[in-house]
Amino acid sequence: AIDKSGLESKEKRRFTIVGNQSKPLIKEIYYEPSFPTNESNIVVYAYVEKTFYELKKVSIILNGEEKNMYRYADFPVQSRHEEDALKNISNEPRYGIELGQLEKGEYEFIIKAIDTVGNVAVSKEYKIEVG
Repeated sequence: AIDKSGLESKEKRRFTIVGNQSKPLIKEIYYEPSFPTNESNIVVYAYVEKTFYELKKVSIILNGEEKNMYRYADFPVQSRHEEDALKNISNEPRYGIELGQLEKGEYEFIIKAIDTVGNVAVSKEYKIEVG
Protein backbone atom coordinates (compact mmCIF):
# COMPACT_ATOMS: atom_id res chain seq x y z
CA ALA A 1 0.00 0.00 0.00
CA ILE A 2 1.17 3.57 -0.69
CA ASP A 3 -0.03 6.56 1.33
CA LYS A 4 -0.31 10.29 0.27
CA SER A 5 3.27 10.95 1.28
CA GLY A 6 4.51 8.20 -0.98
CA LEU A 7 5.46 5.89 1.84
CA GLU A 8 5.11 2.26 0.90
CA SER A 9 4.29 -0.69 3.08
CA LYS A 10 4.27 -4.35 2.15
CA GLU A 11 2.91 -7.20 4.20
CA LYS A 12 2.64 -10.85 3.26
CA ARG A 13 -0.62 -12.63 3.97
CA ARG A 14 -0.97 -16.38 3.60
CA PHE A 15 -4.32 -17.98 2.94
CA THR A 16 -5.72 -21.21 1.67
CA ILE A 17 -8.69 -21.69 -0.59
CA VAL A 18 -10.34 -24.93 0.35
CA GLY A 19 -12.52 -26.22 -2.43
CA ASN A 20 -12.62 -29.85 -1.46
CA GLN A 21 -15.93 -31.32 -2.53
CA SER A 22 -15.24 -34.88 -1.44
CA LYS A 23 -18.54 -36.49 -0.53
CA PRO A 24 -18.93 -38.94 2.34
CA LEU A 25 -18.32 -42.54 1.31
CA ILE A 26 -21.32 -44.89 1.51
CA LYS A 27 -19.68 -48.31 1.38
CA GLU A 28 -22.25 -51.00 2.13
CA ILE A 29 -25.98 -51.08 2.82
CA TYR A 30 -28.02 -54.03 4.02
CA TYR A 31 -31.04 -54.89 6.11
CA GLU A 32 -32.00 -57.70 8.46
CA PRO A 33 -33.69 -60.07 8.26
CA SER A 34 -32.90 -60.79 4.61
CA PHE A 35 -36.42 -62.06 3.90
CA PRO A 36 -38.70 -60.10 6.23
CA THR A 37 -42.34 -60.84 6.90
CA ASN A 38 -44.93 -58.47 8.30
CA GLU A 39 -44.02 -59.83 11.74
CA SER A 40 -40.27 -59.16 11.40
CA ASN A 41 -38.43 -56.37 13.19
CA ILE A 42 -36.60 -54.77 10.23
CA VAL A 43 -33.31 -52.95 10.80
CA VAL A 44 -31.39 -51.14 8.02
CA TYR A 45 -27.61 -50.69 8.31
CA ALA A 46 -25.15 -48.57 6.32
CA TYR A 47 -21.36 -48.35 6.48
CA VAL A 48 -20.60 -44.66 5.94
CA GLU A 49 -17.17 -43.03 6.26
CA LYS A 50 -15.99 -39.45 6.14
CA THR A 51 -13.62 -38.53 3.34
CA PHE A 52 -12.24 -35.06 4.08
CA TYR A 53 -14.78 -33.48 6.43
CA GLU A 54 -16.56 -34.97 9.44
CA LEU A 55 -19.99 -36.52 8.99
CA LYS A 56 -22.89 -34.34 10.09
CA LYS A 57 -25.90 -36.54 9.35
CA VAL A 58 -26.79 -39.93 7.89
CA SER A 59 -30.41 -40.60 7.05
CA ILE A 60 -32.68 -43.05 5.28
CA ILE A 61 -35.38 -41.94 2.88
CA LEU A 62 -38.02 -44.68 2.92
CA ASN A 63 -40.89 -44.21 0.47
CA GLY A 64 -40.26 -40.46 0.50
CA GLU A 65 -40.01 -40.03 4.29
CA GLU A 66 -36.60 -39.06 5.70
CA LYS A 67 -35.49 -40.40 9.09
CA ASN A 68 -32.17 -39.99 10.94
CA MET A 69 -29.89 -43.00 11.26
CA TYR A 70 -27.66 -43.46 14.29
CA ARG A 71 -24.05 -44.54 14.63
CA TYR A 72 -23.71 -47.76 16.57
CA ALA A 73 -21.23 -48.15 19.43
CA ASP A 74 -19.75 -44.68 18.99
CA PHE A 75 -18.06 -44.05 22.36
CA PRO A 76 -20.63 -46.07 24.32
CA VAL A 77 -21.11 -44.94 27.92
CA GLN A 78 -22.02 -48.43 29.03
CA SER A 79 -21.58 -51.96 27.79
CA ARG A 80 -24.04 -53.33 25.30
CA HIS A 81 -27.11 -55.17 26.48
CA GLU A 82 -27.20 -58.97 26.10
CA GLU A 83 -30.00 -58.71 23.52
CA ASP A 84 -28.24 -56.05 21.40
CA ALA A 85 -27.94 -57.43 17.86
CA LEU A 86 -24.51 -55.76 17.52
CA LYS A 87 -23.11 -56.95 20.88
CA ASN A 88 -20.27 -59.00 19.37
CA ILE A 89 -19.56 -56.83 16.34
CA SER A 90 -16.70 -54.31 16.07
CA ASN A 91 -17.16 -50.55 16.21
CA GLU A 92 -16.85 -49.88 12.51
CA PRO A 93 -18.54 -46.79 11.03
CA ARG A 94 -21.96 -48.43 10.95
CA TYR A 95 -25.17 -46.45 11.01
CA GLY A 96 -28.55 -48.03 11.53
CA ILE A 97 -32.23 -47.52 12.09
CA GLU A 98 -34.87 -49.87 13.39
CA LEU A 99 -37.91 -49.69 11.14
CA GLY A 100 -39.86 -52.23 13.16
CA GLN A 101 -42.69 -54.18 11.55
CA LEU A 102 -43.89 -53.13 8.10
CA GLU A 103 -47.04 -54.15 6.27
CA LYS A 104 -46.75 -56.64 3.41
CA GLY A 105 -45.51 -54.96 0.24
CA GLU A 106 -42.48 -53.42 -1.41
CA TYR A 107 -40.59 -50.52 0.15
CA GLU A 108 -37.94 -48.42 -1.59
CA PHE A 109 -35.19 -46.57 0.24
CA ILE A 110 -31.96 -44.66 -0.25
CA ILE A 111 -29.28 -43.62 2.22
CA LYS A 112 -28.13 -40.00 2.33
CA ALA A 113 -24.98 -38.76 4.07
CA ILE A 114 -24.06 -35.11 4.64
CA ASP A 115 -20.73 -33.78 5.92
CA THR A 116 -20.08 -30.63 7.96
CA VAL A 117 -19.66 -28.39 4.89
CA GLY A 118 -22.75 -29.66 3.11
CA ASN A 119 -21.32 -32.20 0.66
CA VAL A 120 -24.05 -34.80 0.04
CA ALA A 121 -23.69 -38.45 -0.95
CA VAL A 122 -26.74 -40.46 -1.98
CA SER A 123 -26.82 -44.22 -2.43
CA LYS A 124 -28.53 -46.10 -5.20
CA GLU A 125 -32.09 -47.18 -4.50
CA TYR A 126 -32.71 -50.37 -2.54
CA LYS A 127 -35.91 -52.36 -2.11
CA ILE A 128 -37.29 -54.33 0.81
CA GLU A 129 -39.90 -56.95 -0.06
CA VAL A 130 -42.04 -57.71 2.99
CA GLY A 131 -43.94 -60.99 2.65
